[in-house]
Amino acid sequence: MTPELTQKILGCKTLPTLPAVAVRILDLAANPSSSAKQVAECIESDPAVAARVLKTVNSSFYARRVPVSTINQAVVILGLQTVKTLVLGFCLVGSMSGLKVKGFDVAKFWRRTIHTSTAARLLAQRLGEPNPEEWALTALLADIGMLVLDMVDRPTYTKATQQAETHMDLPAQEAAAGLATHAEVGYLIAEQWHLPPLLTLPIRWHHEPEQCPEPEQVRSCRAIQWAGLCGDIVVDAAPEKPLLMLRAVSEKLGISHEDADAIVTTATQKAGEVARLFDLKIGTAANITLLLQKANLALTEIALNNEQIAQQESMRAAELERQNSDLEHRNRELQQLALTDPLTGLANRAGSDRYMDAEFAQATRTGKPMALMVIDLDDFKHLNDTYGHAAGDQILRHVANCLKSATRDKGLAGRFGGDEMVVILPGVTLANASAIAGVLCRAIADKAVMHEGKWLKITVSIGVVSMEPGQPMATIGHLFTAADRAVYKAKVAGRNCVHAASSRAAA
Repeated sequence: MTPELTQKILGCKTLPTLPAVAVRILDLAANPSSSAKQVAECIESDPAVAARVLKTVNSSFYARRVPVSTINQAVVILGLQTVKTLVLGFCLVGSMSGLKVKGFDVAKFWRRTIHTSTAARLLAQRLGEPNPEEWALTALLADIGMLVLDMVDRPTYTKATQQAETHMDLPAQEAAAGLATHAEVGYLIAEQWHLPPLLTLPIRWHHEPEQCPEPEQVRSCRAIQWAGLCGDIVVDAAPEKPLLMLRAVSEKLGISHEDADAIVTTATQKAGEVARLFDLKIGTAANITLLLQKANLALTEIALNNEQIAQQESMRAAELERQNSDLEHRNRELQQLALTDPLTGLANRAGSDRYMDAEFAQATRTGKPMALMVIDLDDFKHLNDTYGHAAGDQILRHVANCLKSATRDKGLAGRFGGDEMVVILPGVTLANASAIAGVLCRAIADKAVMHEGKWLKITVSIGVVSMEPGQPMATIGHLFTAADRAVYKAKVAGRNCVHAASSRAAA
């Protein structure tokens, strides 16, 4: 960055400044003797920020059964680092969201930013990072340089953004226009705000992680690059391009293609909630399943075409072998899509049956237990008829997310169709499965769903059965019969409850 551009940026009168509460929070976070009470009092001095922190802490991202009602409680439960990061995010996005941007599509900018931040948080959780909010905040700030460049040299920057076909092309176009890259400018602003290197370095190097001068920060730089590609998939006209790069970066992070697609899908589902926390409007959620499907098909076609060109003069046997390999890869991806319910992200009937067949055979062979839950939503038809199918879909996704939590470490959650869902838990006894079902039942009942300004309360009836040693079952059908009868008994008992039955009940 030239000294002239640096001076022009730092001298810009409309440059966003760090709000007082954020400055104070940074000071307290840097002081080891700071108490939770001091931090809480600082946050409470800004009622708007305090309200957003509480709203976030009580959102689905933290899945707390008991609401957090005070800032002091939030600091104690979540820790100073997490609350500090939340406050910085609200303050900084609040400062930036009011900037008048005309040189590029600002709505698209914020839509991509929110999706990127949401994906960064989910990635951090998937990789076991201790404070996912830090990656989420870094992703929020990664592209602030775009806003600043628009302010200081709108004509030049407008031309650069128009010539960039994708966000991945933007740094090259910025440099070609004689400007600094938005990553360099974002780093300059972050340093002016005295943000720690843990945030500033990934902002600077998220487009070229391997160039980061601090080896221990390369992984976080790569993570923000990965999250940005998730945002590109949602907003780009040709999502196959960022998806192709996402595949490569996923391998460096140790993330499978399936996990990457799952994070992209979940981020799209949750982005609207994140946007509301920041009072941002990002439009309706994209049909990410369709986007990924089209992108994967496009990538396969591109790969096939490239291989045909590259292998024209090669031996036909080698060419056929490579093409077969690509087709097999494509078939595996399509088979995976065919086993997933697009609405909830759970396994569909085919996927559940496949998993159940394999685990039933394993349990029969080894004598180990296998539990089955059948979950039926109470009064779902009434809710669907009263509030519409959009509300019904929202309720189904909510229940599905709860089931995913129960099978995060082991097992499978599936949607059989309509409002009937199942959870299959290999190696789990009836007693343990009943305890898990009880937690699920309470968690679903405790969390109402907001739809068009109304809280919709959902409850479920769960039937539980387990195939255990001494209780051999002839077929999977017997197991399902016992579970279905258990669900019926839960309904008769008043709903919103769990009924556990021996697998002998099918006899």
